[in-house]
Amino acid sequence: MEPEHLSIASDVIFSNMADLSSHDLDFFEGCLLTLESIVEKNSSEFVKKLDPTLELLTRCAKYDPNYMDGEDDVDEDEDESMLDDDLDSELIYESDDDDMSWKVRRAALRCVRSIVVSRIVPVDVMYDTLGLLLLSRLREREENVRVDLYATFALVLKEGGYANTKREAQGDPMVDSSDFADQTSESREKIDNIVLQIREAAPRLASTVKKDLAGKPGKTALSTVCVLQELASIDPEHMAGVLTPLIPELESCVTEQNVQVKSSILVLVSRLHLADVSIVPFLNLPLRAVKDRFYKISAQALQLCAKILSATHSGPPELKALSKDFAVSVHEISRERVVATKQDSEVRQAAIEVLGVCVANYAEVLGTQTASETVALLCQRLNSDVTVLAALREVDRIAESAMAGLLLPMVEELETTVTKLLRQKNVDVRRAALKALLDLVPELPRNADTELLREVAKVMTEDELRSTALALAVVTELVSTRKSNVVKAVADLAWDPFLKLASSSLPRGQILEAISSFLKALVENEGVDSALPVSRMVDDLSEIGVKQISDDKRLNARSTATCVSVLVRESRTGLHLLLTEDNLSILQGLDMEKSSSRRIFLLACIADLGRSAAGTKEAFPDQLQEIVLRILLDSNEE
Repeated sequence: MEPEHLSIASDVIFSNMADLSSHDLDFFEGCLLTLESIVEKNSSEFVKKLDPTLELLTRCAKYDPNYMDGEDDVDEDEDESMLDDDLDSELIYESDDDDMSWKVRRAALRCVRSIVVSRIVPVDVMYDTLGLLLLSRLREREENVRVDLYATFALVLKEGGYANTKREAQGDPMVDSSDFADQTSESREKIDNIVLQIREAAPRLASTVKKDLAGKPGKTALSTVCVLQELASIDPEHMAGVLTPLIPELESCVTEQNVQVKSSILVLVSRLHLADVSIVPFLNLPLRAVKDRFYKISAQALQLCAKILSATHSGPPELKALSKDFAVSVHEISRERVVATKQDSEVRQAAIEVLGVCVANYAEVLGTQTASETVALLCQRLNSDVTVLAALREVDRIAESAMAGLLLPMVEELETTVTKLLRQKNVDVRRAALKALLDLVPELPRNADTELLREVAKVMTEDELRSTALALAVVTELVSTRKSNVVKAVADLAWDPFLKLASSSLPRGQILEAISSFLKALVENEGVDSALPVSRMVDDLSEIGVKQISDDKRLNARSTATCVSVLVRESRTGLHLLLTEDNLSILQGLDMEKSSSRRIFLLACIADLGRSAAGTKEAFPDQLQEIVLRILLDSNEE
């Protein structure tokens, strides 16, 4: 629509709806729906008509001639009495079949929703005008309108940005920070003021939605829970107290309502959990949902239970004590889900996660026998392609915990199984297997080290960064725990793959850090007659670096120089290995051209040593200082 046509159409609507006393409801509804369409398709131009539109929508959202003339300015005492017990339940919740004014109110709310979605109003205006309007309509008596009222209110809270900012701070991965609305200090102050008003209105909202939650399954309950979700994100501490009286209705919804409502209630509990609010009163909600017949709800509830159990374990002692019965109950249900013959894979994987969390954090509550049987069950699930990834992660969780001793009776079988998994095509499985091996290395039998090194060395040459870094970490842990006993096997099986890795373009960031740790471990455990002396490592890496310079791969050569620098710093004789008689001649430009590849690489090694010395405030070797100064003073140096 052209801007001039938009202006004309809007003026016609405003003119015809200036007086709502004609009660031409279908006409009014049509005008508002037209206005909604204009907002959706011409939002940028519609800003010019925003003020009269908001005034019209405010009047229409309150238009209820058969109910107190549509006004909300009743006395506070009267307002409270309207919500006490069920004295006015028929007045608020039952509709008059002959009264169709709800069509106007619903159309107005849908237009408000379009304005919110279009993001054409500032955040403070969205809360100050639209938010207060919706708060004033919480006593809406028509169910069809309440559905749109709650949905629009939830959208205002979400789109305003305040709830998203709160949720991002708590680490909700479902929130995209790029969607946040801009908030100045002035608008934030106005928003905070609205939040206080929302807090004051929260008890009234709770009373209003109580019957919507307990009513028949439908959109009203879903919209209600969505509002509660956003309110919990904005003011979790206060809303937790407001929601507590609604727990019986929420439990009923988890049992009887449709899938969407059940899922939304689990999200509500999750948001309270993310806000570090005590959710002990709400633990029965996910526990009920775990038993749901629909696999999506059961899996979602199990995942939530795993997060709650992990958090409560690291929380205050009194919180952990309260969650013990919860842990036992969820463990029992999860075990049944894992061993069930016919079970959805998503549910089985979520149940495996719960079992791992329970063993790692609540083994003393479960009892030694039950915990050991659970560990055996997890190891058994490593043989299934469907559950291998989930089982690997939980075995690793237990290996990292204080309950790692539960893995000892089956550690040999576990090593054989996990090592074979390194041959899997699935990169996630290989990565999880490496992570598990890294934590299991101290407990693994020594007689299988050779086979383990052979399989891990194959992963070191992959192009996948995280897998390569983990493979290096496993070899490093082997060297650190087995000392010189494993160095010969490393020289035979892992050194050539390592050199292949060092000559590639991968050594950056986490890979370079893993390489440095690996080289440090080798130097520390070199031994007298080492199969992998520092001299050999320096020579091999230097040859790679010189070739990289020759091939004009200077960034790669810089990483290799860092590796040589690590060997020089960690070894007592490393500097002498670098500054041999031949290398000194090359550095001084006596035997070769000053721009030779070897000379450039040696200078790169010295530069890295200098950077390391500066970063650690160590003394830079005098001999190197003399070489650097001589080169800088050479007038013929390029």
